[in-house]
Amino acid sequence: MDDTFEIPRVIAVIPAAEWHAAAADRGGTSTVLAVAVASDIAVALGRTTQSGMTRINMPVSDRAGRGDARANAVRGVSVNVSPELDPATDLQPLRAQLKQVLQQDVDGSTNDRFVAMHRIIPRRRLRRIGANIRVSDYLSTICSVVGKTHPAIMRIDGGTAAFMSGSLINRAVEAPAALSRNGGCLAMILTESGGTTALRVTAFHPPNPKTRAELIDMIESVLARYGLMPIFW
Repeated sequence: MDDTFEIPRVIAVIPAAEWHAAAADRGGTSTVLAVAVASDIAVALGRTTQSGMTRINMPVSDRAGRGDARANAVRGVSVNVSPELDPATDLQPLRAQLKQVLQQDVDGSTNDRFVAMHRIIPRRRLRRIGANIRVSDYLSTICSVVGKTHPAIMRIDGGTAAFMSGSLINRAVEAPAALSRNGGCLAMILTESGGTTALRVTAFHPPNPKTRAELIDMIESVLARYGLMPIFW
């Protein structure tokens, strides 16, 4: 892999009403459906444990209300999705699991242990531990649900866009050297604007690499399980 390599990126655009209906018909919400779709994409790529489980990492807003103007009010949660679940048929088990994970994180069951380590372990050693955690967790999938955006964002260049999607590009993770070292990456971000839901997927799994065209076919097949027919951009 040389410096000219570009990680495949795809945007799947779906009418928002159809996306929400697919979630509601299966007893879920937009966020739960996003987790299910991200997990299915991970399975299709082969980014699973030996038992077939996928691990979804999600950034979650930690704001306490409208008066909370902190610049970095975000925490992270992880959801392990069992291959025994069939979210395309029923999202309720995954919804209950996600609720439980969110509550556990609020209770401080995971973060407190890391804070305790920070107090007793030298900073240089802690950085090495953190690096090892990222490498050992290379099969994780990032799923970020931004949700419904302000209507004004559709007119950011003066005209009115048909749909909008956005994403962060993390060169520290997506650079060719980092992809080779970490075993690729898989990330999906969901935004809703102008009556559409857009899924932006960034995917590269070296044991099962996909061209952009192949990635489109794969995502189309995943979404078809939920009765969704996207257009791609």
